[in-house]
Amino acid sequence: MQKPARCAPKPNHVYALATLRVSEKCVFADNIWVVLHCVAGQRPRHGTINWNISLPDGSSLTDEKNSSLLTEFKALVWTMIHDPREGKAITGGTLNSLELAIASVCSWMILEEVPSIADIDSAMSWEYAQYFLDHHEQVDPKKQKTRPRTVSNASASVRLTVLVYMYRQRQALRLLGIEPAQEAPYDGRSVDDVVRNELDLHRKGKLDPIPDDIAIPVLGSAIRFLGAPADDVMALQDLCMRAFEEAPGESEGTWCRREKYRAAIAELTKFQFARIDEEVEPWRGPLEPTPRSLRDGRMGMLEGNQLLRRLIITIQSAAIVCIQGSTGMRAHEMCGLDAGSEESQPLPGCIESEISSDGLMEIFYCHSVEAKQSKVRTRWVIGARSVGSNYLPPPVRAFQVLWQLYMRWRRLGGTTKLLVTFRAAKGVPRRSTSVGRMTVVGLTELQKDFLREHCDLSGASEASRVEFLEQHRLRGHRWRTTFALFLFRVNSGLLPAISRHFQHLSMVMTERGYIGNDVDLIDTLDSTRVMESARFMLEFAEGRSAAAGSVAKHVERFREELREQKVEATQAAAEVFIIENDLRIFFLPYGHCFLHLKPEASRCHELGGSSHWSWRGPNVAFRSPSVCLGCQLFIANGRHLPVWQERESTYAKALKGSQRDPALRVIKARHAQATNMVAILGKKAAK
Repeated sequence: MQKPARCAPKPNHVYALATLRVSEKCVFADNIWVVLHCVAGQRPRHGTINWNISLPDGSSLTDEKNSSLLTEFKALVWTMIHDPREGKAITGGTLNSLELAIASVCSWMILEEVPSIADIDSAMSWEYAQYFLDHHEQVDPKKQKTRPRTVSNASASVRLTVLVYMYRQRQALRLLGIEPAQEAPYDGRSVDDVVRNELDLHRKGKLDPIPDDIAIPVLGSAIRFLGAPADDVMALQDLCMRAFEEAPGESEGTWCRREKYRAAIAELTKFQFARIDEEVEPWRGPLEPTPRSLRDGRMGMLEGNQLLRRLIITIQSAAIVCIQGSTGMRAHEMCGLDAGSEESQPLPGCIESEISSDGLMEIFYCHSVEAKQSKVRTRWVIGARSVGSNYLPPPVRAFQVLWQLYMRWRRLGGTTKLLVTFRAAKGVPRRSTSVGRMTVVGLTELQKDFLREHCDLSGASEASRVEFLEQHRLRGHRWRTTFALFLFRVNSGLLPAISRHFQHLSMVMTERGYIGNDVDLIDTLDSTRVMESARFMLEFAEGRSAAAGSVAKHVERFREELREQKVEATQAAAEVFIIENDLRIFFLPYGHCFLHLKPEASRCHELGGSSHWSWRGPNVAFRSPSVCLGCQLFIANGRHLPVWQERESTYAKALKGSQRDPALRVIKARHAQATNMVAILGKKAAK
């Protein structure tokens, strides 16, 4: 039998609470709370709490006998939204997970006959933790479509944190007439400490990158689809829609729709697809009814306008794969991209380009809104080309395709979002309500289907095929770790650049979350840079390496320190000097960057308007050989001579080409730079 609550709300006070406004869409008394959330890509349900929660005794939290408990938890959530203590207000996107946590706590309170949150002390909080372990994997029999539950670090953290909220919000709850918990749960320990050290549940760590034997064929296939196939599908879509619109009759009525439909199908069946360069046959044959196997084992038949729909979605999927795989952009940021409404423009409004500081390169950027931390506008580098060139880097081409492919459907749906979906199960939209917004889940599902239907994985290992074809483990976010690891393997000195590209607050986040804890990679991250930096300093100080640049006077400090301390100039002594003075060098193919010597003197940061003493790496958006050559922190030695010789030879050959090439000015300038460096380094090497 339940005990009376220690401090149940008085009837007149309950009435006052009932009129409190939760959001523009609901008040305290409503059984469904809806709070608008601003994270692009989340499903609408993430911003709702349905208080009609099933309890173990067969009742619902909204039943009259549970009204006191319902009021307490509603008050708790209301204060977390409108009167947060010791932290920020919760956002609408967290309400759905909070509902799951409240359901778990309420179920425990009913089973243990705990009538009020005021009765929960530290000792009882440990009982709830054990209840969670014992009962979390049980599935509500009323929910037919429920994934198997597992006890994990994430699920435990969400459920156990509710008791912390009860204590943290105690002052705000008292203002509403609700008696809160009297002491901190879990003996005052943090939830993370309890979950890891008491429940022995640990985070999985970084999200594994996509294996090379999967990533390479998937990206290759995606880029292939963005060429002639994308042009064909956009042309076919225009032909079919124009035929439908221009066919006799109004677009209402069964007979009229049938005639219009037949006109569109006629265009569909007679369309001839183009050949991709260096391929003998067209990239696909004539359109005809085709069976399609779904991931859940069901079989379907693609025919009529369903064939056009699948082609459109395939091109969209290829563009999404290309963008995420080539830039590492987050899924929710992609879902929130605003394309603008200027349909006459060649690229969507979220894309802009700038000329590099040396005037030789055109750099493309994508503007998005980062919703994970600060919710501010961010800018991603997505590609570059020579000034005057018509070449489009693959990610830029992907944005162009998405912009043009879905232009008609954005207009129909009255939206400017770059990514939209077809809400109807079949065909293409004819009404505005049939055009929906893209979600993170939908974006992932598109990529899974693209991998399974359009990528040749015959060369992949058996383990990779099982993981991605049978277990469907592809997630859009895994492209971030794949992209980061690829760049790091190319050049470990790119870690600061990767960190800035991903908008991380520190390189530690990039290292642990994206590069991982692989021993070889971590050794490369630090030890190799220290050893190479020490080796260069040692060779230069001993006169065994002739160099060109303005850093020589700084290196003299190393030689003088060795003399003062009467220490032999050895590799070990040089490494100690590098570590103590934090003089790790950034190794570039064409020279070395000593940015750590004087970060505020960096030429690339000066041009980027980002000069500051705290920078730990170059500004990659403005760094180039010509910029580095004019920087007092740049130095090159004989080891770089072959690189400059190769550049000189390459550009000399390019100068023999067409004199009308718009990139000729770039080639001439770079050839002159290379020739000058070859002369300088060659002369110093001869000495």
